[in-house]
Amino acid sequence: MNLKDILVATALASISSASLADVATDKTAETEVCYGVAKAGHNDCSDSSCLHDCSEMSKVDNDPLEWVAVPKGTCTQMGGVVKAQPDACPFDEPAVAATVDVGAGERLFNAGDHARGIVACSSCHGTAGASENAEYPKLAGQFAKYVETQLRAFRDASRPSPVMVTVAKSLSDQDIANVAQYLVQSSGTAQPQPGVVASSTALIHQEVKSGSVPN
Repeated sequence: MNLKDILVATALASISSASLADVATDKTAETEVCYGVAKAGHNDCSDSSCLHDCSEMSKVDNDPLEWVAVPKGTCTQMGGVVKAQPDACPFDEPAVAATVDVGAGERLFNAGDHARGIVACSSCHGTAGASENAEYPKLAGQFAKYVETQLRAFRDASRPSPVMVTVAKSLSDQDIANVAQYLVQSSGTAQPQPGVVASSTALIHQEVKSGSVPN
């Protein structure tokens, strides 16, 4: 066999090996959800109502409520049970008006609503959410979903914070949606309203000091 024949044969062998490797990779890429074979300290999820309610890592080997993804066709051979993967958890969307009022959100954020005991968010987070104090996060341009989630958590006190629980306790779902959408569109350039910051800050500290909110 001359040099040319050797080179051709080598090239064909390489192509054949690569093709077989691709087939093997595709084969192992096919997986199934297998319950009862996860080892302690590892799992992909648990037998929960939906995918994002997963537990932490398996506490024991072969927990029947924990699952991992294994190569397709191997689960039962390992003593596991094949089941469907839980669906993704749906978002708990609040029932709010179809139209979000950005103007109302702006007024509530920057001036508050003293008739309802709602202080101005700007008293801590800066006018239009442009905080210049490292202790209070800048909210201008923040994602609406994040703002809404955090305000609801403060409102029901599931996220403890004496000041924020005080601020959020009187907010309706519509208020929260309005403020969140205002912050999405805010560039942090609105003009502060005279006297709002001082009066709102005083009201917050008065309520916290009186012990009217959980610590």
